Amino acid sequence: MSVLVIVIPKTIHGYSVASAPHRLVPDPKDRDFRYPQYCKVGRCIVSESVASPSPRKLHSRDERGFGLIEIVVTMFLLMIVSVALLPLLVQGLKLSAVNATLTAAGQLASGQIELLRSQSLCSAITPTSTTTTASGVTLLVSRAVSSSCPTSGYPTTVPVSITVTRTDTSVVVASANTLIFVTGR
Repeated sequence: MSVLVIVIPKTIHGYSVASAPHRLVPDPKDRDFRYPQYCKVGRCIVSESVASPSPRKLHSRDERGFGLIEIVVTMFLLMIVSVALLPLLVQGLKLSAVNATLTAAGQLASGQIELLRSQSLCSAITPTSTTTTASGVTLLVSRAVSSSCPTSGYPTTVPVSITVTRTDTSVVVASANTLIFVTGR
């Protein structure tokens, strides 16, 4: 005579075995369970109806999202930071406009120097004034010859001064002094 002994384990995959062999109940020691399972001949079905914990108990307070108060406080803090940074933005825009004017004035002075270097005769280097609009600002470009052309001793250099002035404020924005090489009168 042989005896068949059936051993029923206490837990199967984190579920304790209940009195009915087809019903598995969540093990209270297992913290990772979501819902109990019913297992019948070869398949398991997830069911929320039997002993399922409430959704609020599954999530801690930190995981539930933001409330209206938190959102209002965050918006208020962002507004304070934005108002604090607004003067820096305005100052940056003003400095950008000033730098654009300075760059345009420097380019005009450099262009005048290149124009004078292309002249080979001293008589072609004459004092002039021209008005140019750059970056919405009217600039006056003045060229002055520091001395008259020498009568002899060529080739020589002639000192020239270039000044770029804002017409609205009469402020000198850029100036340059250079020596221009000339080969004749």
